[in-house]
Amino acid sequence: MIMTQQEYLEKLCKSYSAYYDITMAEKDAFPLLAELEMHKTETKTAFLGAMTLAEIKTNHYLYVFGTEDLTEDVLDKCSEIAKKKALKKIKPDSTHMESLVTALFLYNKAEDSVLKKAKKKKWAKSFLFSFHGWMRFETKAINLSTL
Repeated sequence: MIMTQQEYLEKLCKSYSAYYDITMAEKDAFPLLAELEMHKTETKTAFLGAMTLAEIKTNHYLYVFGTEDLTEDVLDKCSEIAKKKALKKIKPDSTHMESLVTALFLYNKAEDSVLKKAKKKKWAKSFLFSFHGWMRFETKAINLSTL
């Protein structure tokens, strides 16, 4: 049985809902299906919590895209959309450590060359020589016809 994009998206959102804030995309935003965000703050304290030594913020952004046929053009355009959306949300400052951004593609068919490109598509950016943290971007692809 082939799982549809909507079925997989519902399972994914149910699994991630305990930790991530989930925003379903508008119908006109296709192929973007959903945006998932998690923000984590760790505080290092001393003297039984009376003094804060450091605050460390980590962000995770997951952008879910759905397409019947994953092509290089779709991969490149959607990856740029995810990068631009994430960069608008990242607030680099002295407490920001890292932001991980993933573009997840749900597809039914794709050529091997496109899948190889998706596997290698990575990007990193440091903010103020990494004093204000960094951002890592990667892509993942799931073939729904094999589930």
